Amino acid sequence: MTALLARKSIPYFYLSGRFTGKQDTCGEREALWIKRTKCKTRCWSYAYICPGAFFYRTGLWDAYKASMDAGVHIMMDSGAHSMHQFSRKGNVGDIERYRDETMKKYVDFVNKDKRLWDFYINFDYMIHAPTVFSIQKKLEGWGIRPTPVFHGDDGMDWLRKYIDMGHKLIAVSGGTLRGNWMDKRRYLDRVFAITEEHGILVHGLAFTSLSLALCYPFYSVDSSTWARSSAFGMILFVDPANQTMHNVHVSDRGVGQDSFNRKKSVMGRLMSGRTSSGERATFNKMPESIRKVIRQQVTDNGFDFDKVRETADERETYNGWVYSHLEQLGAKPRQGKVLWETLC
Repeated sequence: MTALLARKSIPYFYLSGRFTGKQDTCGEREALWIKRTKCKTRCWSYAYICPGAFFYRTGLWDAYKASMDAGVHIMMDSGAHSMHQFSRKGNVGDIERYRDETMKKYVDFVNKDKRLWDFYINFDYMIHAPTVFSIQKKLEGWGIRPTPVFHGDDGMDWLRKYIDMGHKLIAVSGGTLRGNWMDKRRYLDRVFAITEEHGILVHGLAFTSLSLALCYPFYSVDSSTWARSSAFGMILFVDPANQTMHNVHVSDRGVGQDSFNRKKSVMGRLMSGRTSSGERATFNKMPESIRKVIRQQVTDNGFDFDKVRETADERETYNGWVYSHLEQLGAKPRQGKVLWETLC
């Protein structure tokens, strides 16, 4: 593997997701996307980019190569969760044998390309601490040393086991964070009390909460939220007055799916495109003063607002740019009261 990037005040965001449509243009589109967004860190999944893997797509292999050719830093996900999606569709018979064969192919893939990546992830095919730990040990016995994954499903002792094994970077799953905001904070308080005491770096695995990522000293996180927001017609908007960020629906094709929590203040509802009655509002129905601020911010960031409204590709590029310039836009680590609680 390459040396890890130097730690900074906010996490590195390894952007995952993207790429629908024609597979034969993915490599070209990735190269252009990187050039325009200035993205420096990307997350790819073995399941989609390795020839012969269960969800392999030639276009994503081309995109992966384009990102490496551009000098982008790579974290490699094992695709273990994707394997279970594949098996649930009835595509395999003996699931245990298929799983072992898949893990061996993953080991081969890692040994071939790991020198090109920042780090790669354990094959955590189920949320069960003893099983995940045994898979970590098995893969290490097979000659690779993936970044371990801690799901938090069975106490903190499993986190300490990985520390005792000498791991300096541990991935903490965001997918198991349930409950309200304070439940999540209490869980992460316990995690970071341990990791900070031992000088361990933490990667937020599949972390959809940008506000949580800025509340704690994560070394890095990966997320596809920026791409999913784009597909649903939304862009990320930084509210300069309140130092908050919101998903704003701007697509001129109507209102897309909304699966994000919203702040209950009047400004929060307006910025997220929601009326006081709770009905979804489009950009066109927002007050002119707010529309002007949104349009100007997109323009100031170097994008044509009308094009951003028209196509998901342009929104993906814009949101990718925002995630790649969070420090420039004023993102800072937060302590105590969280101002960015409404973030995706």
